[in-house]
Amino acid sequence: MLIAIVIILIAVVIGLIAYNLNIHKKIQTYKNINQKITNLSVVQDFMDAIGETSSVDDKIKKINEIFKKSIFNDKRMLR
Repeated sequence: MLIAIVIILIAVVIGLIAYNLNIHKKIQTYKNINQKITNLSVVQDFMDAIGETSSVDDKIKKINEIFKKSIFNDKRMLR
């Protein structure tokens, strides 16, 4: 009787470990997708800044703002 209880508990623990690994993989996939979306957003911002009909200095300022924003987002994503 005691052996049956131990075997059931071991099976439950193994099942919970497998479930935890499955959720971990899904979270990693979500983080990767979110990072790709963020990268595409930054690229789009750069393209918009380059395509503007403004002076070179204004474009450089805008690109620097985009760069600072993307670095801030990357640091926030690492947490």
